[in-house]
Parts: sequence; structure tokens; C-alpha cells
Amino acid sequence: MNLFRRLSLATTLATIGTIGVGGLVRATGSGDGCPDWPRCFGRWIPPLQKHALIEYSHRTVGAIAIALLIVTAVVAVARRRERRAVVVPYAIGTPLILVQAALGAIVVKVKTTPDLRFLESALVTVHIATAMTLVALLVFATVRAYRPAPREPEAPREPEAPRERAASAAVARLARMSAAGVFAVILLGAIVRGEHAGLAFPDWPLMNGTLFPDLGGRLTLHYVHRAGVAAAGVLLAVFLVRALRARGPARTFAVLAGALYVAQAVVGGLQVWTRLAAPAVTAHVLLSALVWSSLIAAATLARPAPATGRSLGAVAREPLPVAGGQEWT
Repeated sequence: MNLFRRLSLATTLATIGTIGVGGLVRATGSGDGCPDWPRCFGRWIPPLQKHALIEYSHRTVGAIAIALLIVTAVVAVARRRERRAVVVPYAIGTPLILVQAALGAIVVKVKTTPDLRFLESALVTVHIATAMTLVALLVFATVRAYRPAPREPEAPREPEAPRERAASAAVARLARMSAAGVFAVILLGAIVRGEHAGLAFPDWPLMNGTLFPDLGGRLTLHYVHRAGVAAAGVLLAVFLVRALRARGPARTFAVLAGALYVAQAVVGGLQVWTRLAAPAVTAHVLLSALVWSSLIAAATLARPAPATGRSLGAVAREPLPVAGGQEWT
């Protein structure tokens, strides 16, 4: 189990790292640094050119993530096949990461083909949506893998009071809502990048010196993104307060998500102030993946214990119900 846990964590970190390096590719304009795929200028070793090296580093980290995911999926089936909550995400994630790699190849083709440039924004958005879906699967599986295995029967405990159960249910619901809000903001950000609307407003946090600017075209797109950031931030703040009050297992990741979201907002301002400097853009992309990962971890841990008199530790090892009456274990 220790091997599987390490592999699961390494796979998740490598996938998030791939997203971060992808942000660097976007920030430096290196998306067409290698005009072909999977090789670079027809070679497996790229030329010693800035954009080629950056683009190829993204492919290399992605290849490592793919290899780790395949190995982890094999180990999950071989050693943990009885825990579907761990196995199923890898069964879905393995083909999904291959789809993600194929989307990357298509994006390269579109960027280097003038007649297809109109598809770039949509493909970039689908590319990041697929990446975040994959990260969600991996984080969910990793959190489940790190839950302690049962060693001895636990002594019965008093069932939670109705007020405590209501608080646990509220935390779980807010965790899911916050994750959904952040996912929407990430997609809006991808559209902003794809439409080159990152500097539609030259100032931050105001927009043309006001909170209510005249809108139209890219201005509207950028405004919707900022409004979404504010709305998701309010939702996340409510979740954080409730998680701290409930003192449940999701509290640590709720605090982490809140801190990362504040950092993400500040970096968003730095993008405007630095005129989309590469470090700010790269940090913005990486932080978005980390905020999303923290919220998925929190939502996974926030599932309230049923009123059976058992401890949360015992409930955490129960099967996870899914649609259709089946169970993930």
C-alpha cells in the first residue's frame, strides 16, 4: 500500500506539474516552439533554442505523468482491485490523459496552421478542462488511498447530534459548490487567454478606473472573468468559515484552498501590472491547479458521517455510493 500511495501522489504532482509547465509555454509564447509532434523539428532531442526547449519540456513532463499514471493504474488493479474508489479514477484517467496528449498535439497543429487559428480558443479551453478533470480524478484517488486501512474494530461512539450532522452536510455541500465555482473561473480564464483578452483592462482591481466600465467584445469577456473570480471567492470564504467551525477532516485543505485563492487573485493583478510577464502568467496557471486540487481534496474528505454511532475513521473506510445504486469502495 505504501508503494501505491507514493505512486499515486507522484502521479498527481507530475500531472499538476505538467499544467504548470504548460502555463510557462503559454506565457512565453512557446506553443509553436516545436512545429511538429511528438518530435521537435523532426528530432527526439530538440534544438538548443529557447522556445523549442520550453515546449519540449512540457511534452517531457507530460510523458513522465503518462508513464506514472499507467504504472499506478496497473498497481491499483493488481493490489487494490477491491477498492473501486481508488481503481476507477485510474481506469478513467488512463485514457483521459492520452486524450489530453492528443489535444496538445492538435493545439500545436492549429497554432501552426493559419487557416485553423479560429479553433485555438475553443481547443485551449477544452485542453485545460480535460487537464483539470484529470487532476480531480487523481486527487480523489490519492486522498482515498491515504485513508488509513482498518486495523481493529473501533469502539462504538455516540451518533452525531442533528446540529453536528447538519454542519457536516453543509461543509460537504459548500466544498462541492466552491469546487464548481473555481472550475468555472478556470474555464473563463482559459477563454480569456484563448481570446487574448488578458489586458482588455489596463488596470487592476479597477477596470478603466471603475468597477462598472463600459463593456463590449473582449472587455465583456474579461469583466465576466473578474466577476466570476469575486463570486467564487465569496463562496470559498463561506466554505472556509463553515469548515473551520465544523472542525472536520476537510479543514486543512479548506484553509489551504483559501490561502492559495488569495495568492491567485494577487497574481492575477500582477499579470495586469506586469503586462502579462511570463512569471506572473505561469504562477497564475499553476495556482489555479493547486486551488482546484485543494478543493477536490476538501470535498473528498468532507463527506459527513451517517448517524450510525461509528467514528468518522470507520465511515471513511466505507464504500462511497455513486449513481445507479452501485458503490465505490
